[in-house]
Amino acid sequence: MALLLGSKDKKAYKSDLVYVDYHSHVLPGIDDGAENLSMSVQMLEELNKQNVKFVVATSHFSNHREQVDSFLSRREEAYNLILPQIPQGMKILQGAEIRVERGLIENSDITKLCISGTNMILLEMPYEPLKSWITEEIENIGYRYKITPIIAHIDRYYKIYKHEDYEKLFSLGNVIFQINTEAYLSCSTKRFFTSIINGKLPVVFGSDCHNNTNRAPNMDKAMSYISRRMKAEDFEEMIKKTTKYINNQ
Repeated sequence: MALLLGSKDKKAYKSDLVYVDYHSHVLPGIDDGAENLSMSVQMLEELNKQNVKFVVATSHFSNHREQVDSFLSRREEAYNLILPQIPQGMKILQGAEIRVERGLIENSDITKLCISGTNMILLEMPYEPLKSWITEEIENIGYRYKITPIIAHIDRYYKIYKHEDYEKLFSLGNVIFQINTEAYLSCSTKRFFTSIINGKLPVVFGSDCHNNTNRAPNMDKAMSYISRRMKAEDFEEMIKKTTKYINNQ
């Protein structure tokens, strides 16, 4: 698991790390992400330029709208379409962004939506104030199926969550918190989510890219911001952990 590509002077040390994008919509024509193969290829090429060598494809899945096997069939078709176009040295891991809803836990097939080769599953909470049933659903999914929930884009709720809501969320056990890179490019959120990293919570990052225009990959800009606000060794260790999650399971 080599993470450093170049020299270790301070600037190269930070910019030459290899990153994992845990949240992306790069598969063509499967959801509201990449519209076609051409856009998918452009998005992957841009991620590759930003030293993102592992891309988790997390197309939207809604339990009340589609059977898991139907989704998997559509996902495989989209993946096979992009497979010959993946940049050299890059790997796409298949997953899903699963909307948390009441009763989701009763569908044992959701375990098929774990990120390939891991026991981790990306769960998207509804955009509403945090309620007990949401956290209970997430925790119970993890415990019942012995998988590790990754809670998607926790920064998305910044405008509607109170401080105690985040405290309750961060008290959950056996979960990983995914932060969108855009959180570190906004003056209103970057300070708070930098403090989350410094608080040593288990975190991973995702571009949540949907296209190559207004929701384009931006991992490089976010990592540049974060690296300037951490000790070099702490930043490297954090990035190593995000890669270890997918390589050591």
